[in-house]
Amino acid sequence: YDANGSIKGEDYSINIRSMELGPEIAAAALAKWNFNEKIRPGRISVRQAELAFPRLGSGNFSGGIEFKGFEMESKDSEKPSMNLDTRFKIDAIGQDRVYHIKNFATSIPRTDKAANQLMLTGALDLTDIMKPVVNLKLNSDALDIAPFMDLLNEKTLVAKSGIDNTTNEISKDTDRFALKRLLVDLDIKRLFWSDLNAAEVAGRVRMEGRKIELLPLQMRLLKSPVMIEGFIIPDSGYNISYDLNISCQNLALDPVVNHFHPENDVKWGRLTAKLRAKGDALSGELFRRTFTAGGIDPELPAMLKIEGSHWAFKEDGFITSVIATVLRMPDLLESHFNSAELDLRVKEEKAELKFLMAGPLIRLKAEGDGEMSDRIIDTSVDEEVEVELAAKTYKYNILLTEKDGFVKLPNFINIKGPLSDPEYETDKAMITGIVTGTILAVPVKLPFQILRILPFID
Repeated sequence: YDANGSIKGEDYSINIRSMELGPEIAAAALAKWNFNEKIRPGRISVRQAELAFPRLGSGNFSGGIEFKGFEMESKDSEKPSMNLDTRFKIDAIGQDRVYHIKNFATSIPRTDKAANQLMLTGALDLTDIMKPVVNLKLNSDALDIAPFMDLLNEKTLVAKSGIDNTTNEISKDTDRFALKRLLVDLDIKRLFWSDLNAAEVAGRVRMEGRKIELLPLQMRLLKSPVMIEGFIIPDSGYNISYDLNISCQNLALDPVVNHFHPENDVKWGRLTAKLRAKGDALSGELFRRTFTAGGIDPELPAMLKIEGSHWAFKEDGFITSVIATVLRMPDLLESHFNSAELDLRVKEEKAELKFLMAGPLIRLKAEGDGEMSDRIIDTSVDEEVEVELAAKTYKYNILLTEKDGFVKLPNFINIKGPLSDPEYETDKAMITGIVTGTILAVPVKLPFQILRILPFID
């Protein structure tokens, strides 16, 4: 190394012409932060760096830092390790430990999809050096975040780090470094994450304590407009507080589902949604007591609509098998649903819902009230289901009115119980009227799991 400096009370001054830190030092740092199991340490080089850090008066921070030879082990034994070489170049001036970043250029390993160069500007308030306040603007033409997500997805990263994540208060331990507040304005032209991609990523993200605010965040995800606005406060287990407005238009669900569940073999279609969801948990009693849902416009319900899907019917345990049996129409089981719509309001443990599932040969509708439970899928209902059949397949009562190629049958099925595993009751007299002379060959009550296949119900 070639460096000199001075410390006078709370004033620091350091000049580094050159400094090389070997893998041993990097390995010790990685071990402290529990990265060492997956990352091979390299060398850290510092060139022409200068830091003037007085408690009062003018200061500056400039220079370059390079990480060389760092690699992360691939999860796939047939793939090479991931290069983590990174370069930073910074130029900042300050006054009374508040630094204005004129230029902070970062280059991370390029990939086949992105050059991975980004520029940061903004301000860094180091009045309390252990609790800094950071305001940044992040710009990038193309950014591939797959390497970062692979790193963050390591199960041992948070579990072993010892970070206390149980309170929203700023730590009162003055010896522990923690951001007091972070505000980032994003302007990313193209963003990649494995098989997902987004363009025109823009918005503001604010972090204070454990609270994360999106003010808002907008992008074109898979060429479809997506907006998220509101806040999240993570906690242990399912106790996460949130108040979010979410909207998207014609979002392709297949790449999203396949990204998280590669084993998926269902065609999910495209999602259009406008909703606001608020609560203090994702499940349990606290969820039941605090969860509310509605539209972004408070006068409207939450709306979710799926088109272009292909959900094949199940022969057992699904309403279409019962309809096909009682109406003697086995051809129904060869068909599928290709769309679904859900309107939903939830307030004070009461739910108002309206749904429609439709396919080439059948449509199912239900509307009514429900009682919230510890999981949204366990919402309890007691409602009639309207059944419409394609006129070209309906072979009985020719007096039924045809509309849009479908005929509406008299109501003969009633849903009762939790949506996750409800029963349905059939009206024998009504079915007899629909199919003259037919003897029912199904029990009065059977599982009715119509909503289980909806991708937005969990």
